[in-house]
Amino acid sequence: HMVVDSSGKVGIGTTSPSHPLSVEGTNAELFNVTNTSTHGRMSLTGAANTGGDLIFREAGSTTAQFGIYSSGAQASSTLGIYPSDGATAALLVKQNGNVGIGATSPQQKLHVQGGGARVEDFGTGLGGFISVGNNTEAAGNYSAYFFGNTSSDTGYMKGGIIYETLSTTHGRGDMHFVQNSVANSAN
Repeated sequence: HMVVDSSGKVGIGTTSPSHPLSVEGTNAELFNVTNTSTHGRMSLTGAANTGGDLIFREAGSTTAQFGIYSSGAQASSTLGIYPSDGATAALLVKQNGNVGIGATSPQQKLHVQGGGARVEDFGTGLGGFISVGNNTEAAGNYSAYFFGNTSSDTGYMKGGIIYETLSTTHGRGDMHFVQNSVANSAN
């Protein structure tokens, strides 16, 4: 059943709509978008430079349990997934492709802040691993793990493990362990 109240709010499955469109029911799926010729699409459009939110919460509660939002102007927009507080995103994807986990302004393709990362696999043989490589196999190219202790480690990397490619065949090369303990902003 559908109702339109005196303020223009529409209720489907409720006679007391609390929003411009309120849908209530006992079915597991209350809303469905189907396009039989291509992918289904739903659009959330906010005011200029704001984006849209998708908020998950329990019935009768005004507190979000979880949310997905977009924000900012299109050229610098952010997609975020946040927990119940709605204040700090747990995961951010920036327009430039940088992803932050716990980082509000990711500086690299993957920026993890506020904890460690764990890579694990169960079973026999090769377990979990992290692979760092250079897409171009050429003498003089490098792949590396760098270490630093500031919020801008791209400018203060003081140690590292570097693999230097020596040949364009079979990825042959040398390992370098480097350290710079000089008290300055140079790498």
